[in-house]
Amino acid sequence: MHSRSQNAKIKLIDESISKVDLNLSGLTVLTELGSDDYMLLPLIAKLGGADRVIAWTRDSRYGTADDNEKNFYAYVKNIGEVGAGIEIRKNKRSTSDVAAANIITNSGMIRPINADLLKSASSRKLVIPLMYDSWEFRNTDIDLDYCGQRNIKVCGVNENDANFPIFQYVRSLAIKMALNAGYEILENKILVWSGDSFGQEVASAFLGMGAANVFLTNDWQVARNLLGEIDFIYICDYRENRPYFEAKNLFPFSEIADIAPHIGFVHLYGHIEVQKVTQNGFSIYPESDGYPQAMTFTLADAGVVPLVRLITAGLRAAQEIIHNEPLRFAQPI
Repeated sequence: MHSRSQNAKIKLIDESISKVDLNLSGLTVLTELGSDDYMLLPLIAKLGGADRVIAWTRDSRYGTADDNEKNFYAYVKNIGEVGAGIEIRKNKRSTSDVAAANIITNSGMIRPINADLLKSASSRKLVIPLMYDSWEFRNTDIDLDYCGQRNIKVCGVNENDANFPIFQYVRSLAIKMALNAGYEILENKILVWSGDSFGQEVASAFLGMGAANVFLTNDWQVARNLLGEIDFIYICDYRENRPYFEAKNLFPFSEIADIAPHIGFVHLYGHIEVQKVTQNGFSIYPESDGYPQAMTFTLADAGVVPLVRLITAGLRAAQEIIHNEPLRFAQPI
């Protein structure tokens, strides 16, 4: 798979920083150093003017901490002091890093952001941007009660700014997933299972790609009556915690097999055990288990633009809270 060149990505970062007027001068940012394009997180903070950037990385299913560090230094070797000025911590959760931070990003390598992590934090000018809209808040990410007790501010990030859209990339992601699953979209009949903004964006995307019909619902009785004419179901109901195919009114295998044995599933969100689906003769994509409020693919899988925009907007949201600026991206929690 081809991706944008390094110069193109740096240009994209610079443009995004300019569009949101990001200025982290005088601030210390604690963020993650991930694999692939997630290595750009500390770079965005540094190019955004942060005095100090600390990047935590650890061994994960995506790669080792050593590999993440090596790949990062290889990536930034031609950038000069920008890359060299980033402090990388491998497989450590240093209390002194937390104490120094003005911004702690809600990133996978940082979580869980709980009382144990935050006990060394300075609540003065400390903000934790969720890196997603406030309505998507997950209790598993951040101990919000402890933050309230310590006066540590947590903010959502507006992903729907008219001049800097982010959330709309859900459309590109849905199209990519459906095509990878083997569905043409064009002239397909699709049921989008959702009761929130994810479903609305996905339904619009499929219609824009020429789907014959798109039905948006998270009501089993409505879905049941449509099964016979549907090619596939795209599951993206953010708040649904019940296990699909097991809970009452959530896709009972026997009924689906009787009405629409041909139907397939594509899942972005939800408690789904793939083996049970395939054992009952249905196709499903991706062929990995799904979990409530956890994306099977992220916006980064739609391209580097939504990732860079999300990180830039998240840092800008924290900046707004810290400096009491007008709230363009910050959504107080």
